[in-house]
Amino acid sequence: MSSQIETSDDVKQRACQTSWNALAKEQPEKAAEILAPYVSLTLEDEGIARVWCAMMGFVDDAGHLDRELRRLAIRWAAHGEI
Repeated sequence: MSSQIETSDDVKQRACQTSWNALAKEQPEKAAEILAPYVSLTLEDEGIARVWCAMMGFVDDAGHLDRELRRLAIRWAAHGEI
């Protein structure tokens, strides 16, 4: 069995939409579970990065939040929406 995730645009788009829906229902744990396989893509894929950043709004661990936001800012600082 392969441990690689499916990274086609359709699959990533569905993962993003499902995560947005979970966040809209204030279910960040569900969004995190959906996005977990795509963490490595947060520095490559704008859609994944955008929903990942939105999910950060639910994080209450200041240290973790600081590390994630710094990591993402290095790549996406010029993209105001992210």
